[in-house]
Amino acid sequence: MTCRAIWRHLCLCECRLRPGLLYLSDGGSDFDGGRLVFETASGEMETAVTPRRGTLVLFTSGEEFPHRVEKVLSGTRLALTIAFTCDETAAVTDLLARAPF
Repeated sequence: MTCRAIWRHLCLCECRLRPGLLYLSDGGSDFDGGRLVFETASGEMETAVTPRRGTLVLFTSGEEFPHRVEKVLSGTRLALTIAFTCDETAAVTDLLARAPF
């Protein structure tokens, strides 16, 4: 996987075809900032998703969806990041066996 920077990244890894974010907190009340921003090829904001508790956002991680997360200005942004794959060699079959604890 290649990522440009922590706040702005373009993921090209084929094994992470479908990333997802499940929001566990609400933007605007639990925190300020922290929107998921999708950009045009020239880096301009195309659309922004304001996190809402219980919302699941799924998208492909190829070059067709350059995206970034805005800096959280205050509060705490909670989200569960999930990656779905069709590549059996990239799948995690036993998460606890791979954990560092």
